[in-house]
Amino acid sequence: MSDFFKEEQKFTSWWIKGAFAISIIGMMIPLYRIAFLGDTSIPLIPIVFTLIIVVGITTMIFSAKLEMEVDKHAVKYRFPPFINSWKRIEKAAINHASIKKYSPLEYGGYGYRVKFNGNKSLNTKGNKGL
Repeated sequence: MSDFFKEEQKFTSWWIKGAFAISIIGMMIPLYRIAFLGDTSIPLIPIVFTLIIVVGITTMIFSAKLEMEVDKHAVKYRFPPFINSWKRIEKAAINHASIKKYSPLEYGGYGYRVKFNGNKSLNTKGNKGL
């Protein structure tokens, strides 16, 4: 049996991709009307600004990768571009560890979440965690 475990997770759920695709398509329709149909009643600057923000957020989310390593001494994790440096939890600081089945809604969804009691959740998909 190995004394080392490594896992990587990315945001790959179909519904996340669909939500961003619908958002981007929804903003491209007014741009099409301005560029190809000559519609001057639509303000261009807010649409372009919003499109840049949505594309930036989309790029950041799809480039995010949760990385976790567990060995006999510690648990290490990082979540670039949100948590770029490795965080380390020493074995001595861990009172209890187990695999738990849970709903991401317990923590407010996917990503890096902190509950009011201080418990943290880092996940991108699934319903099981350490």
